[in-house]
Amino acid sequence: MPTDTAQDARTRFATVYKEYYGHLEKYAARRVPADDVGDVVATTFLAAWRRFDELPAEPLPWLYVTARRVIANGHRGRARWEALISKAAENAVLSHPDPADRVCGVAQVAAVLKQLSDSDRELVLLTEWERLSVGEAAAVIGCSAATARVRLHRARRRLARHLEAETSKGAGKS
Repeated sequence: MPTDTAQDARTRFATVYKEYYGHLEKYAARRVPADDVGDVVATTFLAAWRRFDELPAEPLPWLYVTARRVIANGHRGRARWEALISKAAENAVLSHPDPADRVCGVAQVAAVLKQLSDSDRELVLLTEWERLSVGEAAAVIGCSAATARVRLHRARRRLARHLEAETSKGAGKS
């Protein structure tokens, strides 16, 4: 059974949430793609709940600062992800002697990596980009080494099929 102070905190938080949700939603909508607005608002209110004791009497500026930081973290995360994909694609095609072939290969590998499921892409990047062993990658994704080995084998097969299909498409355009 919740204590009176816990109930008071929940009631106050619910009031803050109802009063300022629309403000944060509009703030986020002006700064991020529509698909990300809900995530920004939810993460902001999660931070507010976790640090509720520090929330000022007038919480809107604090919520805006927190939302701004959430958005900045999202931008940094996307930039890191795009750099990682680009670097992985570059490393996958280093054997091409012609720079034009290399550029086409980088774009092709990046496109193929995006076609993989998130879990397949993560496993391939952990073993190929991060140079983790299958056992280490298994620990990162939370499965056994045997399971990771099978998943990696299947992911590499899918990657090769997608790459072959992309290469076939490119050859047909000539």
